[in-house]
Amino acid sequence: MVKKIFLVILLMVSLYAGWLFLDRRAAAPADPTGKTPKQAEVKSLADHFRQKVPFNVLLLGYGGGSHEGTYLTDSMMVAHVDPGEKTVTLISIPRDTWVKIPTKGQEGGYWKINAAYALGVDDRGYPNKAGIYKGVNGGGNLAKYAVEQVTGLTIERYVALDFNGFKKTIDFLGGVDVKVEKTFDDFEYPIAGHETDLCGKTPQDLPELQKVATVSAVAAFPCRYERLHFDAGVARMDGATALKFVRSRHSSQDGSDFGRALRQKNVILAVRNKVLSLGFIPKILGFITTLSSSLRTDTSASDIKDLLTQSNSAKDYEIRSLALTTENFLKVGFSADGQYILTAKEGIGQWQSLQAGIKAFLDPASRLTSPLIQINNGTANAGLSEAAAGALRAGGFNAVSFGSYSGKKGLLKTEITVFNPKIDTKILRQIQNVFATSNLVNKDSAGESYDILITLGNDFKAK
Repeated sequence: MVKKIFLVILLMVSLYAGWLFLDRRAAAPADPTGKTPKQAEVKSLADHFRQKVPFNVLLLGYGGGSHEGTYLTDSMMVAHVDPGEKTVTLISIPRDTWVKIPTKGQEGGYWKINAAYALGVDDRGYPNKAGIYKGVNGGGNLAKYAVEQVTGLTIERYVALDFNGFKKTIDFLGGVDVKVEKTFDDFEYPIAGHETDLCGKTPQDLPELQKVATVSAVAAFPCRYERLHFDAGVARMDGATALKFVRSRHSSQDGSDFGRALRQKNVILAVRNKVLSLGFIPKILGFITTLSSSLRTDTSASDIKDLLTQSNSAKDYEIRSLALTTENFLKVGFSADGQYILTAKEGIGQWQSLQAGIKAFLDPASRLTSPLIQINNGTANAGLSEAAAGALRAGGFNAVSFGSYSGKKGLLKTEITVFNPKIDTKILRQIQNVFATSNLVNKDSAGESYDILITLGNDFKAK
């Protein structure tokens, strides 16, 4: 049923950024001019489903509470909902992404993207923002604008949920069974409320402790951190455990942005499965009450009421994910004041290739002529994947991610494996020409998010 499918989407949204059922006035999409479009121009979510028009919801997760950095978003994700294709694609955006944010009229400077929501919320500290970035939805609108600059997507709605609301969501469901892809440990998970503890030391010890902290924060302040351990397999998680699972970022086994995005997706899938097994609709109103102090959103109750009256049958939506990482579109850099940042590989503010990659990922038809390509390095030569990606992009192809080769390093010949049998043969020949290889095989897809896998061999290294 449409209402069941939409309920899944709502629960997914609630996990990462809020809840869509609150009766608040819907705000128009962010506009850099500061002018708000007429409300009539904002298509209702019900119309999106009836007309099978895709829409995007920005999901924001922030710490909450009263500590410094309350509204800095720890998680940013766009949920691209396509009623025609019956898919929900989750696009994860790293918090260190470096983007220009207007904080004085249309002017502004570059910030990490996780500051956008906080800057919008802070009307006292930034009183000269455009009007659309002030008030109850100011933070959401500014975050939408920042994300639109990076992704090229129009963001119709936002929802923002603090960590307490996240935990309440999981606990209200009685916990969820989450797939843990790989065993991992994180020895640097921060303990809430202990951010400034001196761990038995005195203020006079701080200068020496800070020196130690540059090498190991845990060694300097052991009481501020706890060890996390997760075993591969399916694990029952309550709200607190699920929050730690999706936030963990300091594991040597699974601390990458890509791994973190996959963990987030697995929690979402677990919630979907739990919701569909519970008959959750009668419990919605009670659940909304428990979240009222933990979220903000610009979606009106009328959207939801209209959607829940729909009774057309539909298949369950497929949930896909795309993480923006240094393994595909981003590169590590440092700002003028020394901050660790992530920018487009082409340079600061040069989002064209990234946006083209996202567009191709979301549009199955375009993938027949512009397939998504993963590159695995089958040699011992570090950096070869980057060179291959550059060669592909120079030819107009989408090299969307890099992976690790499971076999021994030292593959003799580059292998091209095609998972999408509908790709134009002319396109395949062009890709073969880039790598000067005839070593191409077709293989049935096992759920890969890309169309072609290129495993680099020593022949490409030599070239």
